[in-house]
Amino acid sequence: MKNSNINRLTKLAAVAALALALITLLAACTSTTELTPIGSPSPSPAVLNPLPSASPSALPGATGGLNPLASPGAQPSSSEPPAAPTLSNQESAALAGQCDARIAQISEVESSVTVMLGDTALTGVKFVTAYKGDLTTRISGVISGSVRAVAPSVAAVKITNDPAITDRIAALREKQLEGGPSGEVRDEFDSINKAIK
Repeated sequence: MKNSNINRLTKLAAVAALALALITLLAACTSTTELTPIGSPSPSPAVLNPLPSASPSALPGATGGLNPLASPGAQPSSSEPPAAPTLSNQESAALAGQCDARIAQISEVESSVTVMLGDTALTGVKFVTAYKGDLTTRISGVISGSVRAVAPSVAAVKITNDPAITDRIAALREKQLEGGPSGEVRDEFDSINKAIK
C-alpha cells in the first residue's frame, strides 16, 4: 500500500513540475508580445508592433559604431522625429493599412489609402458625400496626425483628394503588398509624390 501511495505522489510531483515549467514558458512567451490598441497614447511605431525593437544602447552612435554611453531608458529627443526604420515593401504596406484604419475614424473621410517609403507617406482620401468642403488645413493636419500616431518616424505626409492620384496610390500599395521590385516601387512613389500639390 505504501509503494502505491509513493508512486502516486511521485507521479503527481512530476505532473506538477511539468505544469510549472509550462506556465513559466508561457509567461515568458507572452511577456514579449505587446499589443497597443488604436487610440491609446503609445510611443510604439505601430498599432500592432510588427517589428522587433532594438535596445537604445545597441543603436549606432554618431561615429557609426555602437553607442556605449546610451542608457537602456534613453528616449530620443522630442525635437527630432525618430529615424525611419528600414521596412520591406510588405511591412510598409501593412503599416500603411494601420494608418488607414486610424484615418477612417475621421468623420469627414469615407476612405483612404496610404503608401509609405522611408520617412514619407502619401495618402489619398475620399470624403463622405455629406462633406461638401475640400482638403482644408485642419483636415490635412488631422490626417497627418493620424499617420504619425501610427508611424512616428514619418517626417512628411503628402495628402490628396484627387481621385486619379488616389487610384495610383492604391495601385502602388498593391504592388508593395505583392512584394514588387523595389526600384519600380521607388520610381512610382517619387512620381506620385511630385504629382501631389
